Amino acid sequence: MATYTDIGREFFPPIGEPQRVKDLWGNVIAPQDPNRTYIGPNVDWGTLAKALIGTIGLVSQPDLTMPLQIKAFHGSPYKFGKFINQAIGTGEGAQAFGYGHYLTESPEIAEAYAQRLGRPKGINPSDLAGRVMEVAKDKTLAIKELYGRKGVDPTFNSRIDEAVKHIRNDTYTRPIVYETTIHKGKQPNEYTFLEWDKPVSPDIVKKIRQRLEELGEFQPIMFATGEGRSFFNDLKAILGQEKTSKILNEIGVSGIKYPTGSLSGMKGTGKYNYVVFNPEDITIEGIK
Repeated sequence: MATYTDIGREFFPPIGEPQRVKDLWGNVIAPQDPNRTYIGPNVDWGTLAKALIGTIGLVSQPDLTMPLQIKAFHGSPYKFGKFINQAIGTGEGAQAFGYGHYLTESPEIAEAYAQRLGRPKGINPSDLAGRVMEVAKDKTLAIKELYGRKGVDPTFNSRIDEAVKHIRNDTYTRPIVYETTIHKGKQPNEYTFLEWDKPVSPDIVKKIRQRLEELGEFQPIMFATGEGRSFFNDLKAILGQEKTSKILNEIGVSGIKYPTGSLSGMKGTGKYNYVVFNPEDITIEGIK
């Protein structure tokens, strides 16, 4: 008897490829008319069949997320309850792929960032508290240790008091990985990402051109190649990093999507990183 994986990769996406199944559903449920009919007379029934079979294969594996959700991770040295734009740039600060909140489908990448950014190194109160907590492992013991140092160097007394506040408020520096969902509860046709290594859709180009003409910023030489990275860099050269993200968000592009390893050159993982422009599009599901 033929198994799911025996049917053939060309027609049915194999087990273990949630991104491909998600892309298939994106093609199926794109709006067919202004009334937002998800599956209508213009649907490609072959694509629908692939998406259905692919989903059956995915839900039979408890370790895989549902293909219509974007599960992503964020590594940070800070503990917080929600993402806010005021915090952009306070982590690594490179913002190499746009101005926004950086997340990844790879928990290993998020963990690596958390370890690199979250190891307390300085003598500011948050780092001082983090260094003591690394050793003490217990808040009561850490606070006792800090208070025991008061008077040794009076110039440090106020810093010690601030460090104690960080421990009590759970805001001291340490590696933290946030488990999140991007666009929770939404269907793929309800959000759009600018894909770094793929052609930009004509709809995005049209909307951006209209917006730039309104601002008096349009230049005919722009958008020559049509690929996401060059499209974004053309905009950034004219508008700057932050304004580019803002205008893309205004026309309905919620962020940038690029393959993991785009900077290091280590590609082929099948996973993606995301730059999300609007923090309200990110739901924190857990912290570890």
